[in-house]
Amino acid sequence: MAKRDKKHARRRGRQPRLNPRRKLSNAKLPQRSQLAYDRALHVLASMRRDPKLSLTHAAKLEGVKRETVKKYFSSTLKESHGNSE
Repeated sequence: MAKRDKKHARRRGRQPRLNPRRKLSNAKLPQRSQLAYDRALHVLASMRRDPKLSLTHAAKLEGVKRETVKKYFSSTLKESHGNSE
């Protein structure tokens, strides 16, 4: 029974894992960040409508930096296998 207690003691000391796909709530962001988030979302929509559109070009069309798009939607960009870098 001592082995079992040690095993459970180690488990209790662990930190809970963070969800790598946690979603940022747009409502919790400051207004300026909400606007940037919305523009970044429009970049993704443009890229989905036109598969030949690069991330850089779509970001320029929407008036947002590509780094901003990557900040909010990095996992979405990694999932697609197009020109999303």
